[in-house]
Amino acid sequence: MGFLFAGLIYRTWIRRIGFFLASAAVPILANAVRVFGIVFLAYVSGNRIARGVDHIIYGWIFFAVVMALLLVVGGWWREKPDQHGDVTASPATNVNETERRKPERQRSAGATVAFACCSLVAVGLAPVSIKIFWTPPGQSPRFELIAPVVSLPVQSTGIDVINWKPNILMPNAELAQSYEIETQPIELYIAYYAPEQPDAKLVSSTNALFDRTLWTRTREDDVEVNVEGQRLRAHETLVRSPQRSLVIWSWYWVYGKHTSSDTLAKLLLVKARFL
Repeated sequence: MGFLFAGLIYRTWIRRIGFFLASAAVPILANAVRVFGIVFLAYVSGNRIARGVDHIIYGWIFFAVVMALLLVVGGWWREKPDQHGDVTASPATNVNETERRKPERQRSAGATVAFACCSLVAVGLAPVSIKIFWTPPGQSPRFELIAPVVSLPVQSTGIDVINWKPNILMPNAELAQSYEIETQPIELYIAYYAPEQPDAKLVSSTNALFDRTLWTRTREDDVEVNVEGQRLRAHETLVRSPQRSLVIWSWYWVYGKHTSSDTLAKLLLVKARFL
């Protein structure tokens, strides 16, 4: 929207580029204010408002107000034309200079038409990119994960005595396998997300490592672990229930790399999407 507005309203490239950059930066900064406002409304109202549909409605209203203000401010930067339709010039404009400026006006009109055509092409790229990069809902591939083979002193068991399973939303495949080592129970959980599934998020605040109604977190930190001779950093979370204590090691495997950082995992997902 800022791209089209800048091309139609401004004539100088400095103002066009400036407004285009503002169209990217202002909504992002305003979104931080929106998030704070939604959380604040929910807090002061005891979660009676700003939830569910209210969240979406307030968000769209806020976005519309921000865009309207951005366009109003953008209108203040517009170059004011003189009586001949050109950008404000010296009052001593004569007929010869008017004739000289006709080619300039023609070039300006041609540039505006070209700019508008480019904006239409940019808008048209959206459905094309969806067709190329995304798989329609219901067509995401299904996978079967195979439990890893272990050797003594680790033994595979079919009994889950820990009663633990993370709440991971919409993975393409899941694996939960119980083991024990010298009577110490171990639970392995793997959630796999295929790159063709656009609606699911590997890194998401809605994913939870444990059920907060059953377990209480006591401590967390990052630790270095050795998995099949490979050193990697895992996120260690200590939780406790009335029956037992549990140590959870968790990490992401994205684009062939292991990491316990949500931010790095997101960046690796972006890299994988582009490459």
